[in-house]
Amino acid sequence: MAVRESSINCLAEKTVFFFDGDGTLLLDNHLLPGAANYIHQLQDESKHVIICTNNSSKTAATYSEKYARLGIHLPEHHVITSLQPAIHYFKSKQILRLAVMGNRVIMDELSNEGFELTFDAPQAVLLTYDTELTYDKYARITRLIQQGTPYFLTHPDMVCPTQEGPLPDLGVINAGIEQCTHYRPTLVFGKPNIQMIEPTLLALNASLSDAVFFGDRLYTDIAMSQDTPLTSVLTLTGETTWSMYTEQSIKADLVIDSLEDLLV
Repeated sequence: MAVRESSINCLAEKTVFFFDGDGTLLLDNHLLPGAANYIHQLQDESKHVIICTNNSSKTAATYSEKYARLGIHLPEHHVITSLQPAIHYFKSKQILRLAVMGNRVIMDELSNEGFELTFDAPQAVLLTYDTELTYDKYARITRLIQQGTPYFLTHPDMVCPTQEGPLPDLGVINAGIEQCTHYRPTLVFGKPNIQMIEPTLLALNASLSDAVFFGDRLYTDIAMSQDTPLTSVLTLTGETTWSMYTEQSIKADLVIDSLEDLLV
């Protein structure tokens, strides 16, 4: 796919570069074409590079370490997961007793943040991307929601891209809960919720017009930029194909085959 020079020039004016992870920078433990080189190029130009992932199966620290092993070095505070806005929200609302569907590392993270994790009369239920999910845990969470406990999702993604193909993500898990309980989540924290990146922009003294978001998924990554000054770039390395893109109403400011297209 040919990338217009005018589009690349537009990116050159940006100071903050947000990247989705799965499907945009990597698949499983393998970087996608151009990912490391493009980020190194941006770092050489003194741009702010932030990874912003809806995948709440791991902590920001774990992701930072993983990318470092693959040759992309970013400080932990430049990695945002969909768990972080959830933590901020619950603390702001004094919701500290949670029933959580999540991996052990996520449970430990929430405990360290001061939350009491319990299935006994919690104030709320939080669903994260639980790759250690058991039926017993699924059933206990479902019962709490059936009893009227408000529940929240870290993100809405239906699939997680992998080298072997897409796998069920939190959106699929939640679809089963909605069918069973006839309840919908009170709030979904991750992309396309623009509040996921606003605190970072504030900390960098930047605005949406200073930023660009790279992602492979239309209904989360690219939808976040709709009707905002945020520039969006769709990479065709993950969930969205060109034929899918042409059939959808959500449009990106720029579409590329991979980040390799932007290397200079």
